[in-house]
Amino acid sequence: MSGKKVPIFLGAAAALGGGYYYWTSQGGDAKVLEAKIEQDATKAREHAQQAFDSARASASSASDYGKHKLEEAQAKLEAERKKAQTEVQAKIDEADRKIQDSASKAKGWFGRS
Repeated sequence: MSGKKVPIFLGAAAALGGGYYYWTSQGGDAKVLEAKIEQDATKAREHAQQAFDSARASASSASDYGKHKLEEAQAKLEAERKKAQTEVQAKIDEADRKIQDSASKAKGWFGRS
């Protein structure tokens, strides 16, 4: 049971030691310490806001890049679809011409022209 409490006591001792060091570095004056803590909190908020803005800009940039790549892929797919459609239509037209030519030759051989 006492082994589980050791980390708690070490953490509390570290926090108290840090607080004492912070207190003495400010001359032991509570007002100065309070002002310093507020100043540090303001700096931390500003830093956090800058980090958030940077992350948001990166995410926005990545999103824009992804949208751009998707649009490129869709355009490429559409171009390939049109090309394939043109090729298929050309093959159909060619087969149709062959059938018509064969039909006209057959009429000439077997029927009256």
